[in-house]
Amino acid sequence: MLTYIFVSIFLFMHVSCEKKTEEPGPIDPNPPQNNQLEVVWRQNLLPTGQESASMSPVLWENRVLYTAYGDYNGQQTPLLFLDTATGETKKVMNLGGSPTFFNWEKQQQKGHLLFLNQRDHIDCINLNTQSILWQQSFVKDGSSQCYIIDNYVYRTVRFNGSLPNLSASVMRSPLYQSNWETIYTFTSDNNYSVGFDCVAGTHLSNGDNLILFKSGHWNFDESRGRMDLFCYNMSADSLYWRIKGIEGIDGGVIPIQVEDSIVYCPGGREFFAVNLYTGKKIWAFDYGSRSPGDHFGHGDFYINGNRILIKPSGDHLAVLNRFTGDEIHYLDNMGFTMQGRFTHFEGKLFYIADADLIIIDDYSGERLLPEDRQNHLGKLTENAIIDPVRRVMYLCNYHEALCVKLPDDL
Repeated sequence: MLTYIFVSIFLFMHVSCEKKTEEPGPIDPNPPQNNQLEVVWRQNLLPTGQESASMSPVLWENRVLYTAYGDYNGQQTPLLFLDTATGETKKVMNLGGSPTFFNWEKQQQKGHLLFLNQRDHIDCINLNTQSILWQQSFVKDGSSQCYIIDNYVYRTVRFNGSLPNLSASVMRSPLYQSNWETIYTFTSDNNYSVGFDCVAGTHLSNGDNLILFKSGHWNFDESRGRMDLFCYNMSADSLYWRIKGIEGIDGGVIPIQVEDSIVYCPGGREFFAVNLYTGKKIWAFDYGSRSPGDHFGHGDFYINGNRILIKPSGDHLAVLNRFTGDEIHYLDNMGFTMQGRFTHFEGKLFYIADADLIIIDDYSGERLLPEDRQNHLGKLTENAIIDPVRRVMYLCNYHEALCVKLPDDL
């Protein structure tokens, strides 16, 4: 009897103390080696595993969203809702239209609203209901970008036609309904084509709301370009100032930023600081001359205190005094052809260049992550999106969506 009681107690204690097993998650087929970043899961963008491309990942609650470029079971522009923890596909939404690269500013998010800008229309998607809230058609324009300022979505539109009648507009609509109005229209002059890029918002000390945008022009007869910088007073409904020909080359789509009443504007070969109130140049940094052939077709910049970190298309990063434009550092081996934009987190900047994940210090520009710690992630593209709670990054390469643990040793 005593033996039976003892054995029963032992078995009870053994079962109670035994560690409970959990359902295994997706297994990384390439486990980390030599201190490589740990992959939590990786998922093909297309069911076939064929080469594809995605927009930058979009994080919303327990879902992370990707797109796929190519045929997804008969759908040409699928929007994928994946489980953040496992990578399992929970829903596929067909956006319609032709296959689209949602790169640069062709995607924007504000809260539970996601805006995806295609060549001939824009979709507003309610992430809570996982459905399209509204859709608006436009003339076909592959260079169009979209931006969110306050409670409006802005879109640039280039109209079809031929010189000298080409024109372009900046338009906007309230976030929750498609009700578009034209803010500013510009018609080509002196046989220059025209297109608007990089819409940004700010305000004056008296409360007036301003919209900044730059235009890219090209003269086919003379094979030369031009960039103009505009500042429009929305409160007064009038042009505040314009710098015509601030640079003799198309300036690209890198966004404008305003800090301490200084407009920071990347051009094609130069970077400009302009007084918000007067429209006068404060300084210009010519990275095209600093590194011959370098330009700002790809890249981004980040403002930190009295410094500005500028990443052009070449293998360089410039650290300048943002008030004077004086050079502090000029760093090499920073990656060619940056994809997407900077992601800032805990004193570091994350970005994709040379199809690699690059992590740098947000003040010195020092490169922190050795290349061999991330070369198992494939050829990466677009932005690194960070979940600060789960401490993971969501990435994409030309085949897969990935969830990767943040390195804690940098």
